[in-house]
Amino acid sequence: MNIVDVLNKLTANEAQARLIENCNTIWEITNLLINCRLNVLQRLEGKVMVTPANKYFGNVANISDEAWVDTLKNGHEDTKARGGTKGKERSKVLPRC
Repeated sequence: MNIVDVLNKLTANEAQARLIENCNTIWEITNLLINCRLNVLQRLEGKVMVTPANKYFGNVANISDEAWVDTLKNGHEDTKARGGTKGKERSKVLPRC
């Protein structure tokens, strides 16, 4: 089991629930992970990305079921669009968990 499998089982309502006051939701943390990963992938390609002031944390404006599915889909599809890591030198990619 990996994190994507676990996240795919959550509903939008579960992902946006703020279970602890003043802490981030699962959805906000998922957005952080996606954006940090994209930043690292671009840096590996030689592109220097500027991290935004909010450090990729922010409120989720659209908390519909469709938006949650899109969040998960977009995070996964970016990897596929980049050709994944298959066949690349190990030293040029991050290890997979």
